[in-house]
Amino acid sequence: DKSDEGEGKYLGLKWDRKCDLFYMNFKLNLGGTIRGKRQEDDLSIEGVELLHPLTKREVLRLTCQFYDSAGLGTPLIIGLRILYSQICQDTKLGMRDVLPSEMQVKIKTIVLELLKGKSLGFPRQIVFNGETNIVIFFDGSLSAYGAVAYAHSVGKGGHLLTSTAKVIGRGKYSPPQSEMAAALLAVRLGNKIKHELSDIVINNVLFIGDSQIVLNMIARGRPARMNVFFGCRVLAILADSLASQWFWCGGPDNPADLTTRPGCSARELDTDFWRQGGFISTANQENWPITPCLELNNTDGIEIKRTDISDQPDHGCIRKLIKDTVSLVRTTNVLVLISSMVARFRARKSGTPPPALYDTISKVKLSILLAFKAETDSLIENKRVSKHLVTLRVNGVWMAADRSF
Repeated sequence: DKSDEGEGKYLGLKWDRKCDLFYMNFKLNLGGTIRGKRQEDDLSIEGVELLHPLTKREVLRLTCQFYDSAGLGTPLIIGLRILYSQICQDTKLGMRDVLPSEMQVKIKTIVLELLKGKSLGFPRQIVFNGETNIVIFFDGSLSAYGAVAYAHSVGKGGHLLTSTAKVIGRGKYSPPQSEMAAALLAVRLGNKIKHELSDIVINNVLFIGDSQIVLNMIARGRPARMNVFFGCRVLAILADSLASQWFWCGGPDNPADLTTRPGCSARELDTDFWRQGGFISTANQENWPITPCLELNNTDGIEIKRTDISDQPDHGCIRKLIKDTVSLVRTTNVLVLISSMVARFRARKSGTPPPALYDTISKVKLSILLAFKAETDSLIENKRVSKHLVTLRVNGVWMAADRSF
């Protein structure tokens, strides 16, 4: 019993009673046990570099040894879980196989930061003063999505309450899908906090993210017109929150970004950005760099690029369009849209629509290739292409293929 020393335990955390601080109680041990007792000492910071080459099974053991129910060290733990998820995607790697050297370096770096995080103390008490808001940041990436909750009261600024994150794993999400999953996670986290703090008067719950696509979906509030993935989640979000509670902020101002990527250091957790929520540490909410999601559709001050093209775009026009949009997909979509609009316009005048210049995607792509025909012919004639390429003229256009395929 260490109560005489002013030290205790609480849900996997170390509690310093004298300073009233919580410390993350991270212990790493790869040694075996006999009758419940470890045969080796816990891993220290100095012993990280002396670790033997790890196997996939040992990385799993490391990942399962962390317990942080309070969510104070989520950015450190999620890094190791993301790394293990990447290891599992290699189906040829067995549980007892030694990991590649570059993966060994990444694991040791993350483990070193986890051990450094043991020295970070977080206050156990949060004093609410007057009007209290719960501010929840959310963010998503291709590897994970997460949410971070802060308590904000007048004159006290922001205080970290908890955080949570989930690894995407093998089920691949696009960036908007990951951001939408993070928004739903933020709503569920808010419901949990309100239930646990039912004896405290909470003025409002604010949700802040950096995805305009997701926030615009929430602002429109039309889940029936979306696909199944987004529609179901927007419906669940609007069932427990209002569009007026959602705000946009810039990516660098979002603390939830730390919970969605590997490589977070213990030093980043010992900053006001993580502990107090960055800009919400200021007492006056009017000075926060946020925008309500209901105002994101306002185009005032947005620069709109415009390109004038004719109803029969020539090759020079197509090259200019590609240069302006810097996107082959956008150029293809524009040409198809123009062809459709021109055909409808002529049909209203003559009654019978003439054959469209670009009536199929294949003709659009062929026309784009023909726009660069002169440059391609010059390369082929001057033999300025790789000797490994096989060239063939199809419909007046040079096609090239790599022999290695």
